[in-house]
Amino acid sequence: MSHEKTGKSFTYTLLMSIGVSSFAFLVVASCLYFYTGAYSDRIYPHIEIGGIPVSGMTIVEAQTTIEEAYTQMLDTGFDVDFKGDIRHIDLQTTGATDPDLIYDLISLEVTSAVQNAYQIGHQDNPVFQLSSAVGQLFSTTSIRPEFTLAERQITELIRDEFGEHEYRKQPTDFLFSERRGELSVEIIEGRPGEAFDFDLVMRILEEDAKDFHLKTLHLAIVTLDDLVSVEDAETLIEQAIDITSGAPLTLTYTSDVGKDYSWKISNDDLMNWIIPVSGEDVFWSETEELAIGIEEEQMGELFDEIRDEIDINPINAKFELEDGKVVNFLGSQEGVSLNEEGTANVLMVTLQSENRTASIVADTVQPDVKTGDVNDLGITEVIGVGTSDFSGSDWNRIQNIKHGASKINGLLIPPGETTGLVKHLRPFTLADGYFIGYSIIGDEIKEDVGGGLCQIGTTTFRAAMNSGLTIEQRRNHSLVVSYYDDPSNGNPGTDATLYDTGNDNTVVDLVITNDTENYVLLQTEVDEPNRSLTFSFWGTSDGRKGYYTPPQVLSRTGYGETVYKETTDIAPGTTKCQIGYNGASTSFDYIVEYADGTTNEQNFSSYYRALPRICLVGIDPDAPEELEVEDIVE
Repeated sequence: MSHEKTGKSFTYTLLMSIGVSSFAFLVVASCLYFYTGAYSDRIYPHIEIGGIPVSGMTIVEAQTTIEEAYTQMLDTGFDVDFKGDIRHIDLQTTGATDPDLIYDLISLEVTSAVQNAYQIGHQDNPVFQLSSAVGQLFSTTSIRPEFTLAERQITELIRDEFGEHEYRKQPTDFLFSERRGELSVEIIEGRPGEAFDFDLVMRILEEDAKDFHLKTLHLAIVTLDDLVSVEDAETLIEQAIDITSGAPLTLTYTSDVGKDYSWKISNDDLMNWIIPVSGEDVFWSETEELAIGIEEEQMGELFDEIRDEIDINPINAKFELEDGKVVNFLGSQEGVSLNEEGTANVLMVTLQSENRTASIVADTVQPDVKTGDVNDLGITEVIGVGTSDFSGSDWNRIQNIKHGASKINGLLIPPGETTGLVKHLRPFTLADGYFIGYSIIGDEIKEDVGGGLCQIGTTTFRAAMNSGLTIEQRRNHSLVVSYYDDPSNGNPGTDATLYDTGNDNTVVDLVITNDTENYVLLQTEVDEPNRSLTFSFWGTSDGRKGYYTPPQVLSRTGYGETVYKETTDIAPGTTKCQIGYNGASTSFDYIVEYADGTTNEQNFSSYYRALPRICLVGIDPDAPEELEVEDIVE
């Protein structure tokens, strides 16, 4: 009997345990079900971006929150302190003759930061998804937003304010003099230079920006004191006299067409140019640690003169379609480029020898597309086209668009290769053929070069999507600009901005990968009378179809009241204004349907900040006058 009771008791206990466990499992499962359901379209708990909580927000809500923090940081700018002298630095260009020249000096990848936050707990793998979602109940995840700094522009602004505190290093030098036909040399002791540590500046700014709060930046000075001592320089005096006495030194070059060039370096030139150098500056010798070299600035000027004479840009072969076949209509041409390092090496070795003549070193630069290659490239048809409209552009902007389009016309992308546009559009200089524009930073009007390039980026972006190519990197313009309204519905959202930050690692670029098995070739067409661009990618179709949905405007913001800023950059009593820009958030999907039936979809969300109408008012306390309004941009 006791065994029977014991058995019943065990069975009862077992059933109760199973029941309790099942109930507990159901409770936990129900909680997890409702928990994951509540966050099915929202960011999970304890997640923040740059210290800003975004838990419980939808993607759009989180993006709006982060964009507001980012805009506040831009509006505030930052202060720079050097030995108690504090100056303010603005982070936005706020007006320009071309809206392409209105950009943020610190730009944020808002979309990627929000997507990274949302992805936690929303992975495709259900095991990872559940584990990640539950993990967020017990820990905090902080997403560090990625920023791009316009390093060249920030450096220029800081130097505008504090540049007088920097000064160049004066290297130890030879002073030549001649008496009664005899040459003598004295040593002029060098003077250390001082320069701001801009590498440190950029590291501090990037770190501070990650919590959307820029603290006062304290400038640090770097001393440039790697000078040759007077004692060491004195050991080179006899050699310096020998070098200058053997002048002139002649550099020669013969072009492929047989044209001869020569550049003479006279006795006086050498006396002014040569200096004692040591350490890494003796780059032409692995054995010498002390030698005679040419001052860097003088060498640069000599190379500029040579380059003006011999450099020739390569010309890509251009193609057109005849009877369904690509044919050549402009032959390719090799280019020539001065090899500065090789020429400097030759020049320095020659200075140390008895030779008085040396040949400069020049490289042959091959075109990307050669005339004879067309039949081997697999280029048979147009695979995608992009268009944009630049109606209302001024003359300078039109010239920049034409120049930029001509530079990438014939751009060839081999199978599997990734390329950005900026490197093909450089250099952004007047000498290269770009025209100048003006922008406002703070209360100053500054010259800038290269307006209109976002038109190039936008048209290429649309052509690449319609070709089904992979978009690796794209950044929208900071403002809603009518030039970039999408042809499908007139909404903003399908633009791509370009600008050179001065650092190849942070350049804002449109980057494309040719993931087809054939070469693709970009052809650009500028219809100046109708103010339109048509860019076409040529290749061989692999059956894919690329397209994008019409961009949708998720929200709009007004630009508010006009802001007036006093300035001494314009004549007293006059006012220069730029128009206001409404802000917006937009979204569209880029879809590629492949021949095997698979589909790839990529969402592009864009945030455009609102910018009030800003007027610069010229001031002169001694001579106030009536204001006359002259708009910079209309």
